[in-house]
Amino acid sequence: MSEKLPQIHKVNKSDIQSPFRYPSDEEVFLFREQDRKKQEAQNNGDMHIWDKKTATNRTQLKHFKSYETQIDDKFKSKTAYNDKDKKIINEALQIIQERKKQRAKGVSKEPIVTLLEQKKEMFLVSKAHGIIEEEIDKLKLMSKDKKEALGQSLKMLETDNENFQKYLDTNKQQKLDAEQKADQEVKEKKAKESEIKSINIKITSLRAEKTRNEEAVNNYMDHKKFLDKLAPKEWHDAKEKKRQQLVNRLKEELIKSKGLTDKQFQQMVDNKKLDELEEFEDEYEMYFKQPSQLVEIFNDLEERNLFLIQTTQDAEQNLEELKTKFNKIKKSLDDKVFTLQQNKEQLKKNYENVCQQIKTLQLKGTEKNAKKDHKELRKQIIEVCENFPNEIQGVHDLQNKETLDILVQIELHLERQLKQIRSFRPDRVENFRQECERDWKVKQRDSNNLKLKQEEERRIKANQEKIMQPSKKKTGRQPMFRSKPFDRVIVQQEESVNNEELEDQKYFME
Repeated sequence: MSEKLPQIHKVNKSDIQSPFRYPSDEEVFLFREQDRKKQEAQNNGDMHIWDKKTATNRTQLKHFKSYETQIDDKFKSKTAYNDKDKKIINEALQIIQERKKQRAKGVSKEPIVTLLEQKKEMFLVSKAHGIIEEEIDKLKLMSKDKKEALGQSLKMLETDNENFQKYLDTNKQQKLDAEQKADQEVKEKKAKESEIKSINIKITSLRAEKTRNEEAVNNYMDHKKFLDKLAPKEWHDAKEKKRQQLVNRLKEELIKSKGLTDKQFQQMVDNKKLDELEEFEDEYEMYFKQPSQLVEIFNDLEERNLFLIQTTQDAEQNLEELKTKFNKIKKSLDDKVFTLQQNKEQLKKNYENVCQQIKTLQLKGTEKNAKKDHKELRKQIIEVCENFPNEIQGVHDLQNKETLDILVQIELHLERQLKQIRSFRPDRVENFRQECERDWKVKQRDSNNLKLKQEEERRIKANQEKIMQPSKKKTGRQPMFRSKPFDRVIVQQEESVNNEELEDQKYFME
């Protein structure tokens, strides 16, 4: 705002009276009256309820039962009461009439002192009323001054409003100008962005073309290197000679101009930092100038490859024939070794069984009769000899010979077989054993694979049958089964007797 508003609360400050002055009679009267009322209220607050003066206890009241009422025979109630109720109602009506009379008699004339005090109070009230009217006039004058001040402030506010409106108009115009300028800048920015996009598209196309050209150049360079490798040795020697001459010339020039050492120059050559050498490699004339030259070289290489392929096929065929012969010989020898090993193991088992039986027979003979043949043992020996006739060939006429003679012949035969086994080469026996184990493992693995394959086929077939079957939708409540009770396994430890002789002795003694 251009001008400050006047301070309204300071208008007519001289008219306000000071609080430090003597009170008037009216103010003293009002103060004493208020003090008296406070004192009465305080005294009434400390009194008992039955001591307080109220409208009902200004005259002494009596209980309605203490009155002897006169029954009005002419009174007729609208409702039919019994005698007792009628008596109580009449007594209550009599008490009410008596109270009205006592209340009328209790209003006595006031004394002159009270009237004077009332007149004085009325005078003071009228004087206070005049003072209040004077204060109202003063307040009206103050409100008039305030209205004038408010009118002046209203005019100032209107001028400020006009100035503010002008400021808003200028600000609005500036805003419109700024928006137009921003729109123009946005249009220019969009034009620049479209131009940048078109330039970026051109750059990407040029980069893609550049990469394609670089790939083509790399392919051509690889093809050139491949063709250079196919060139004859004379061409490579001539190229290396010219390259060496160029290197020597560059070496002399760089040593004279830059003062380099041989080691530094060699490092530059190794690191390919000489542009002249790269240009020499790129611009050197190729050996192949016509396609016919390549065709001739490829034909020559093809003939060489065919010859090498034929020789390798012949070598492979000879190797296969040798392998088949070797496998046949090895198989026959392995079969012999395997049969001999089986015979050896079987004879060894038979020998051990017979020795054990002999020991048991000796023990039994000491207990009973050594000359008496054991029928069961003889029967078992004869069965063993009949079951293995090829292994036990030196034993004949078993039915007519005694048991000890048969055992002696078997023992002699076993000794001969053991001597023959000892004459075998241990390395051949070990190789035969390993080969047998390997064949057994292969057969076992093949059988396991076959079982797994059959199981997989069976499972696939079952799944296919299950898929082909129509689906059965379960309806209703599903059956519930009780869980199986826990099985307690009691392990009883038995003492194992490893004494085989005692077990055999018990067996033959039975």
